Amino acid sequence: MTTKCSNVKNAVQDAIEIELSGTEGQTFLNNDNGRKGRATETNLDSKAAKNIFNFFKTLQDNKYYSYTGKIEDFDGSDAIFTNQKVVYHITSTSKIGNNSDGAKRAGFELGVGVLPIPNGTKRNGVVLGGASLWIAKAIPKAKAEGALDFALYMTNTKNMASWHKLTGYYPVRESSIKLLRGEGWFTKAPLQLVAFNQQTNTIASPATAGALTGAGPQTRKIVEEAWQKVLNGTPVDAALKEAKTRADAALAEYNANFK
Repeated sequence: MTTKCSNVKNAVQDAIEIELSGTEGQTFLNNDNGRKGRATETNLDSKAAKNIFNFFKTLQDNKYYSYTGKIEDFDGSDAIFTNQKVVYHITSTSKIGNNSDGAKRAGFELGVGVLPIPNGTKRNGVVLGGASLWIAKAIPKAKAEGALDFALYMTNTKNMASWHKLTGYYPVRESSIKLLRGEGWFTKAPLQLVAFNQQTNTIASPATAGALTGAGPQTRKIVEEAWQKVLNGTPVDAALKEAKTRADAALAEYNANFK
């Protein structure tokens, strides 16, 4: 029997960032991932970026890989897994609940593991992804203070713990983790503990802090399209070269329009 894995296409850029931080500590963008200064180019031509693309290419070439062929097809990718067409499914912690329910309906037991890294490399950790709250610069003081109150309320200890239980998303406060542990949450939901330990054991660095860029959505789509081209036979180097050119152009356009 052939063992296959599937993947959610939206996670490709995140996977590259994870790979970069988890192998050679390579950032996704220059200038310390845009944190020492505004980023001006991607590191899509790095060895670490090629590692992750070659990983998926090897899976595809050996017929170990399966996906729906559609970009960001979360439901379709979940269906491949819960219908037992594949053994491994690389996806977000937010999908643990849905996939657990699907596994129960299909009559099999779901397990969760840490994200893979290449042999012989050090596990430095993962990049925390997901939605975020921002307060705009140069708005009236009253509005800024109101926005701050709202953000602090949304992300307080109890709300973050509740948000995690409802969605599977990782809470942004360590106090929320402490609360969840105290409530015995991880005894009730042991599969969630894997992601928590993976995150709390992450070594803090510009690479694991994640990429700071105003061209994130465009870059993600560009990387997804490059990855899809590799699955369809385009050489890794050629796909990444084109992706870097396009992603750097998107970054330059953002930088030119937003000072």
